[in-house]
Amino acid sequence: MIVFETIPEIKRYLSQLKIQGNTVGMVPTMGCLHGGHGALIQRSAAENDQTVVSIFLNPTQFTNSSDLTQYPKTWEADLALAEAAGASVLFAPKEREIYPAGFQTYIEVRELAKTIMREIPSRSFYWCCHRCVETASYYATGSSILWTKRLSAILCDKADGCRLES
Repeated sequence: MIVFETIPEIKRYLSQLKIQGNTVGMVPTMGCLHGGHGALIQRSAAENDQTVVSIFLNPTQFTNSSDLTQYPKTWEADLALAEAAGASVLFAPKEREIYPAGFQTYIEVRELAKTIMREIPSRSFYWCCHRCVETASYYATGSSILWTKRLSAILCDKADGCRLES
């Protein structure tokens, strides 16, 4: 499994794979991988030529800074699980790569946030990360920024992430 920490490096590598006709799947995570992540990685590996697992603990998805600092960091176990499940590439950017100095572009998804707030009480809410955040609006904005960055960097054909399940 190859590990990349910068957007230019992973774009360059995946562009070459795409030129060769490879399909690329992506499984985005915040780390602390578990069996659910493993299943998504296995499915992606079965459906694509290459599977990228992205690990980034996104500070903009937390309203409480103590939740962010207390979030489990299990780097070695995450690498082992990702590789064993079939990941061929790992994208693990540092915070400054996603949010460089002077970063000021935000994506507001007000209607999505309203939908999430409406759905939470009536459904089992499964997120790739196992911790909830205090407000759906805060989560949706932070998540949208990261999804945009991941999708522009990884150039995937398919992405498996969060799902609402009954």
